[in-house]
Amino acid sequence: MLDGGLVNIEQRSAHNVEKVYVSRTFEQSIYNLTRLYTKKVSIGTHRSRFTEVSRIKPSGQPPKVWKVIEKTGRDGKPMKFTIQEIPEDRYEDAVQHMCTYFLADEPMCYCLNAKDDPLFVQDMGMTVRTVLAEGISIAAFIDNPNGGKPIIAGMNVLGTDNKNEPDYIYEFKSENCKFMCAILAKATKVVYERYHGIDKYLYAIGLSVDPAYRGYGLGKDILKTRDLIGPMYGVPATSQVFSSIFSQKPAAEAGFEEFSKTNFSSLVDKNGKEYFPGISTKEFKVMGKRLPENVIEKMPRIKPSGQPPKVWKLIEKTDKDGKPMKFTIQEIPEDRYEDAVQHMCTYFLVDEPTCQCLNAKDDPVFVRDIRTRWRLLLAEGISIAAFTDNPNGGKPIIAGMNVLGIHSKNEKDNIYEFKSEKCKYRSEIVANATKVVYERYHGIDKYLYDIGLSVDPAYRGYGLGKDILKIRDLIGPMYGVPATSTGFTSIISQKSAADVGFEEFSKTNFTDLVDKNGKEYYPGISTKEFKVMVWKLVEKTDKNGKPMKFTIQEIPEDRYEDAVQHMCTYFLADEPTCHCLNAKDDPVFVRDASTIWRLLLAEGISIAAFTDNPNGGKPIIAGMNALGIGSKSEKDSISSYEYKSEKCKITFDIIPSATKMVYERYGVDKYLYAIGLSVDPDYRGYGLGKDILKIRDLIGPMYGVPATSTAFTSIMAQKSAAGAGFEEFSKENFTDLVDKNGKEYFPGINSKEFKIMVWKLVEKTDKNGKPMKFTIQEIPEDRYEDAVQHMCTYFLADEPTCHCLNAKDDPVFVRDISTIWRLLLAEGISIAAFTDNPNGGKPIIAGMNALGIDSKSEKDSISGFEFKSEKCKNTFDIIASATKVVYERYGVDKYLYAIGLSVDPDYRGYGLGKDILKIRDLIGPMYGVPATSTAFTSIISQKSAAGAGFEEFSKKNFTDLVDKNGKEYFPGINSKEFKIMEVRNNCKKRIKENRNLSKILKNLLYGLHKRCQNNKVIEKMPRIRPSGHPPKVWQLIEIMDKDEKSSIKFTIQEIPEDRYEDAVQYMCTHFLADEPICQCLNAKNDPLFVQDISALWRLSLAQGISIAAFIDNPDGGKPIIVAINVLGVEVNSQRGSISHYQFKSEKCKKTLEIISNAKKKVLYKRFGFDKYLYANGLSTHPDYRGYGLGKNMLKIRELIGPMYGIPTTVSVFTSIFSQQSAAKAGYEEYLTKNFSDLVDKDEEGYFSGTDVTLKIMGKRLL
Repeated sequence: MLDGGLVNIEQRSAHNVEKVYVSRTFEQSIYNLTRLYTKKVSIGTHRSRFTEVSRIKPSGQPPKVWKVIEKTGRDGKPMKFTIQEIPEDRYEDAVQHMCTYFLADEPMCYCLNAKDDPLFVQDMGMTVRTVLAEGISIAAFIDNPNGGKPIIAGMNVLGTDNKNEPDYIYEFKSENCKFMCAILAKATKVVYERYHGIDKYLYAIGLSVDPAYRGYGLGKDILKTRDLIGPMYGVPATSQVFSSIFSQKPAAEAGFEEFSKTNFSSLVDKNGKEYFPGISTKEFKVMGKRLPENVIEKMPRIKPSGQPPKVWKLIEKTDKDGKPMKFTIQEIPEDRYEDAVQHMCTYFLVDEPTCQCLNAKDDPVFVRDIRTRWRLLLAEGISIAAFTDNPNGGKPIIAGMNVLGIHSKNEKDNIYEFKSEKCKYRSEIVANATKVVYERYHGIDKYLYDIGLSVDPAYRGYGLGKDILKIRDLIGPMYGVPATSTGFTSIISQKSAADVGFEEFSKTNFTDLVDKNGKEYYPGISTKEFKVMVWKLVEKTDKNGKPMKFTIQEIPEDRYEDAVQHMCTYFLADEPTCHCLNAKDDPVFVRDASTIWRLLLAEGISIAAFTDNPNGGKPIIAGMNALGIGSKSEKDSISSYEYKSEKCKITFDIIPSATKMVYERYGVDKYLYAIGLSVDPDYRGYGLGKDILKIRDLIGPMYGVPATSTAFTSIMAQKSAAGAGFEEFSKENFTDLVDKNGKEYFPGINSKEFKIMVWKLVEKTDKNGKPMKFTIQEIPEDRYEDAVQHMCTYFLADEPTCHCLNAKDDPVFVRDISTIWRLLLAEGISIAAFTDNPNGGKPIIAGMNALGIDSKSEKDSISGFEFKSEKCKNTFDIIASATKVVYERYGVDKYLYAIGLSVDPDYRGYGLGKDILKIRDLIGPMYGVPATSTAFTSIISQKSAAGAGFEEFSKKNFTDLVDKNGKEYFPGINSKEFKIMEVRNNCKKRIKENRNLSKILKNLLYGLHKRCQNNKVIEKMPRIRPSGHPPKVWQLIEIMDKDEKSSIKFTIQEIPEDRYEDAVQYMCTHFLADEPICQCLNAKNDPLFVQDISALWRLSLAQGISIAAFIDNPDGGKPIIVAINVLGVEVNSQRGSISHYQFKSEKCKKTLEIISNAKKKVLYKRFGFDKYLYANGLSTHPDYRGYGLGKNMLKIRELIGPMYGIPTTVSVFTSIFSQQSAAKAGYEEYLTKNFSDLVDKDEEGYFSGTDVTLKIMGKRLL
């Protein structure tokens, strides 16, 4: 009831109101559709009359996909609709849909002829836009048969009304629209009285379905989606005015209840004139419903938010027709939760014995309870499903699934108020039974359980249930859960569980489950008993193929002495410094070490990998890591210990103390350190060390420790650390650790050096307090185009010079700058900050920096580019040339530059720009670049650079940048000036760090001094193809076989690492037998020659760019190598691989030296290049000669050169066949000589009888 005398709207449930008088004061109270606006903004045509909407959906989150439904069209063909939140780029399409269909068909609009009233259309359009901006309106989309954007088949414009916030007024131009909106808004507020205690509700200003898609129940489907929207956004109820019979019926079917109804004929003005004369419907109804409680928020999430679903396993089966089937077992994505619930309702409720016995599928209260339980567990993020491709397209099919959760001994069970007694009893009996796992496996405090394993009948009989159960073996270690326990109710699930290693702990006859009156809970059930089956999670397979079970956990107090004994037995015997000092037989050393370990164990964070004892008794400690937390401001638990053994002090205190450099490295105030990583010899070779080290990734966040640093003294530990993600910070030779008299502390030690390796656990916190993780790395090749797209989207829009020139809308500018970025990316050193995609798929590029190296003596990769856009050219020339002052500033010969630092707007404000810029401190030392110089054009980037340690060298006002006519290049630019900012000596940082390490050790070791040695070692060649990048496939060729009846397919590609030894074997077999000089020297039968040349091939292969031609193996197995070209890159300013290698065979050494020197003389005299692509052997298998493979292999260098920035190639060809192939591949002949003419007189003895004519041939590649 409203005051004012002329207003008298009464709403009585299920009763008509005779007359409703409406005054203009009523209009002042109903505009909840603009209720949350706080300030004026411009959001479109006439939109300045609106105040800004309070967005319900958090900005930056992608639209939620609520459900995918399938219908059958009138022609019998399937139709798929996706009901989801409307994306921002479809808002105007949504407005157009409403103006086209809603205004034409909704009874009030139709009566008022709204679609032909321009003021009504304008007002309605603005109203729809305003509510759309809240971000929760939904539409049913269907694929467009003509391509293009999906069609909006139906939609619902949704907003939320808050009882405690005032309504705000929109200045309507149309009186008719104003009054209709008054009804839509005011009438729905009855929900506050209907559902006592609620303070907000979900309302709508229009439900509409395209006429082409009416009759399929889309309206009901759209309305039912509110059951998902309410819980997601914490809205407890919904209320809406339904004005037509066609909308009232779907609302009732969707569970809406009628609050009130009003005859349209009763809506009259003060003169008794009807507002809607002749309307096509009798009455409107206010209908609403309570929405499900947001129980999902109450569940503790196991999987960190924002991380994409883990793909656990890809498996292949063969169907009953012999066709292959592929399944992906992975964590269930959020957008498939409702599909997962539907799967369980469809199959599990029908087939699981207890549910079948209770006829659960037809019990709506049971169904509601169990659905809620499944949603709760799905929200933990670790439930899994086996997905298979949908043969009809669309989303993958859920072929089978397992709803999983983690139970913790020390936490209360989540209390859910069951409505169904049957569902409650079933849940309690299974849950209580599984808790026996705590007794079964003494010492565990949590376990993995499930409430439903189900396989779609179409995919039964293929062992999918067993495959799904086995995945728990991976889930446990990932989330730190040591065991699993489940109640299996059917014979099939019990058998599957037994097959994958579950052991039976207990079984209960269903006939024994009775109530207090002796009545069976499951009378006539189709199975005899249910079994509780448990499993300590399997992680490894031993050398006999048998499973080994390990639980990595914090060491319990009752095992502390066992842990000390383990370390004394294995660590003291095997760790290089302890082994060198014979520590295990030194009682004083042992006593000190044991005390240190006890002190660390008492901190409670040391971890061990336990495995079952085959003889019974306590689990065996298979491996362990004694851990502590070091604090910059506090003493740790072992810092004040007084050692009795000087040797122990050096080993346990002095060397680990060097790890404290982490404070300077990362600017942290505490870190995780270790004194001892050890694996029992019986369990070595299974990667346990790496697994134990990786657990620090969980320990750090758990205890708020941002970094870890450890001294690793053995090669095995160093490899394990690298495999677990540790980066090398510094290293020190053991021979350099000497006392004040120059005596080594570790004479004869069996390890060359120890390394300080660190690992920073980087997290940021978003504006909602949630953690965000970023990985800053070199951009992979498969993301180059994504990187270019990122720069075109954000950099061109926001960078001051580009913004001023409106570059993003200038196609010529965009084309030029995109090419520049591609050229820079091809250098391989550009970096990006990646973050997990919350929707799965590729990680998001949150920010990036396009980087290149400029050399004073060489042209860089972009210097020869011919610009088409004068604006782009001017911008580039001005900015690029300004940075070259670094050459005079620091006297360097090359520097690191950038063309574009950009951060996605969704990730701005977190300091990512500064983090990205600081990475140059690592890039410089990695690539030997002594300085960096960049032009920063915006205030934000200038501040980021200063924060990252850049110093300002010069600055220039943009207004001073004018052409020859005095015209500004950047008129009206939104930045005052650009600054040239630089950093020097980043290339020295790694050396400095090593020196710092030496200095620390020197001080700690009572006057340690460096002793320089020039040990000759075999060094690996510098890697050309970046580590981690897959081998490039250069060419696929198909050649007719010599019988002309079939063809042979060859793949020419970079040789994978796992084929390096096959490649060496191939060369020893064919090249040494056939190459003329090797043939003359009988190299293949000279073991020292073979040993040396094999070592050099391995060195070249390690550069990663050698190529081979592969063909399929007709017997299966690995592809066959039919041709090889061992390639490397030689740099004039560096010593080549031969100079580093200690030859055993003088013949091999002299041969390679003669050839190498001849090449270099020709190369540098002819071209003056400082690096070139060379070869250490081209060979084709005898069975595949005559197909031109040699020529094809040689031509591939035309692709390799540009890819890796190598300007030319030169090779020595010693056979007529290889010389002909080179000529056909376009190689020029530079020198023809008899090999004997190149041999010095004092070397002739080595090569008597060697009559080989060789040609030095090559070509430009750039």
